[in-house]
Amino acid sequence: FAGNFESTDDGRRLGETLMDEGADIIMPVAGPVGLGTAAAIKERGNAWIIGVDSDWTLTAPDYKDIVLTSVMKLMDATTFEVIKSVQDGKYAGGTNVVSTLENGGVGLGTNASVVSAELVAEIKQLQADIISGKIKLADIK
Repeated sequence: FAGNFESTDDGRRLGETLMDEGADIIMPVAGPVGLGTAAAIKERGNAWIIGVDSDWTLTAPDYKDIVLTSVMKLMDATTFEVIKSVQDGKYAGGTNVVSTLENGGVGLGTNASVVSAELVAEIKQLQADIISGKIKLADIK
């Protein structure tokens, strides 16, 4: 919505607008623009943020107290697997690598200061059930 990935001012304005409309959880997906949204939330103190790409409790520690969770792209895991396949002579080439829970390419960061241990355990069980196939994502509506 910001039209860019750099302007923290645009992120702040968008965050304020969303909070004015009643949003209490915002997931900004635009790099530094999201930091502007986080700043607006921290100032007002009436919403939570879901971090994007990395664990914001680590990469944006100034906002740790308003981070509910983070949706993480764990590029190191899938990059390592591609490098390993090249070394092992098994690199297929011309294929896409899809990050999944099973290959460790995606994950959720949990902020232990705001998320209960019981909820963390439940999330881990759900992740294990997705990996095992007990829960099929195509069935979730």
